Amino acid sequence: GDMPAHGPHSKYTLPEEELSARLELKWIGEGENGVACKLDSVGYAAILEATEKVLGEVKPYAIGGSLPLIRDLQDQGFDVQI
Repeated sequence: GDMPAHGPHSKYTLPEEELSARLELKWIGEGENGVACKLDSVGYAAILEATEKVLGEVKPYAIGGSLPLIRDLQDQGFDVQI
């Protein structure tokens, strides 16, 4: 039967060749610690204020990714903002 799909190119099928496949991902260990800025920290407030002073406005945004070294520093109590 038809597999659930998100768009025309997300199926793992080649109908003309009568082939289909399945992709299964399994965790093989612990995940990485992510990073999150402390929105109520002195460092974050300073960055916002300085950015607004220079650019005239502040538009905070988030990116995905994993930076274990930064997380380790945060866990040790450092106010790390990236």
